[in-house]
Amino acid sequence: MIQQEINETVKGIDQIASNTEFNTIKLLNGTNPYPTTTIVGEENFSFNYANVLKTTAVDSNGSFTFGTNEGYPTTDADNNKTVVYGSGGTSMPSVRIGGESFQLRTNTSSATVVTDGVHKTIYTIPDKNVEVIQSVSIVKDKYEIKYTITNTGSDKNSIGFQFHLDTMLGNDDSAPFIVDGSKVTKQTVYSGDDIPIGFTVYNQDTGTLSNADFQAGGIIKGEGIIENPSQLAIGNYSLVDDWDFNSNTGAVGDSGYSLWWDQREINSGGSFTINTFYGQSVPPTIQDPTKSSGDGPFDLLLQVGANTNKQFRVQLSDARAINLGIDQLNVLSNTEANQALARIDKAIQLVSTERTKYGAYQNALEHINNNVTNYKVNLTASESRIRDLDMPKEITKLTNNQVILQSAQAMLAQANQSSQSILEFLK
Repeated sequence: MIQQEINETVKGIDQIASNTEFNTIKLLNGTNPYPTTTIVGEENFSFNYANVLKTTAVDSNGSFTFGTNEGYPTTDADNNKTVVYGSGGTSMPSVRIGGESFQLRTNTSSATVVTDGVHKTIYTIPDKNVEVIQSVSIVKDKYEIKYTITNTGSDKNSIGFQFHLDTMLGNDDSAPFIVDGSKVTKQTVYSGDDIPIGFTVYNQDTGTLSNADFQAGGIIKGEGIIENPSQLAIGNYSLVDDWDFNSNTGAVGDSGYSLWWDQREINSGGSFTINTFYGQSVPPTIQDPTKSSGDGPFDLLLQVGANTNKQFRVQLSDARAINLGIDQLNVLSNTEANQALARIDKAIQLVSTERTKYGAYQNALEHINNNVTNYKVNLTASESRIRDLDMPKEITKLTNNQVILQSAQAMLAQANQSSQSILEFLK
């Protein structure tokens, strides 16, 4: 019954998003307010992600073989390049069971099966009654790496997970990490709210951060992430594979990173799912082919002045359930209910951010309206003063001033004439 109530609530959210409009323009469902109009200065790009990354994402035992295929257009530096070290053998995700870590690659697994572009590998931890399903697929220019961890035993079990990747871009095995715009030079651990949304890695062989032709990156939090990790570590690939790694000293060196999801109690038959993204990033040396005015978010242009281009731009929002990440909420088990709560929290944060944005728009438009109203009042007052002018009175004033001026001129002329007469007499 609770699930049914949630389903109806989600439908209600979609109805609000689909029906909220201003002057026939939908404000909250992500549609283009000008579907037949090309806005000056904006271009539409037709871009196909199909050939950016290579599709052979993992080998037979699930080791990562991530790399690029054709990369991004207009640059050759990212063609057919690796984004992990070697054949992925040093990238070692592990599951934590009752305080003990088990690397997936060293435990029994089924051969990787590819179905509809998804590379699925199943790992079984001997004598621990834990099964881990690794699923890897391509989402635009990133690989999505997803893990579903299930307690197959009859008793409750404490289970956590650690994702580990040994990065390498082309021939650069020490590709620098950039977090929040700054280069990470020391081995660093991020926890809780300090964990960034993502990071960038660039190939030093093709330039610095600002001009590197080949860049990769990961997504850690935000849209598309099922559950935020509890920790991110950046450092030497061999060190960040250690569950007890807590160093914030020493040079990064041979770079790698790890994500931790803390242990939690999983009932018999229960499971939890986590994911992350890693792949290519658009280098700053080319025009981003992924940006398209046809993809949104779209802008609403409001005319706020008397002259051309006196416009106020409002970025519209997409508040549908699918965009908020709550379209598939499931509370039929304790684990899924907790995941649903996390998604709802993210949705609330997104809605709060959008409400703040619209509040700023409202304040700006009220200020513009006050200025325009004041301009109108002043203009009307000026027009009124001109219209209400007493013409006879003003003409009388003008005639009086002209008589005074002409009299003064006549007196000056007479005085000059008298002086001339005296001079003639003296001669």
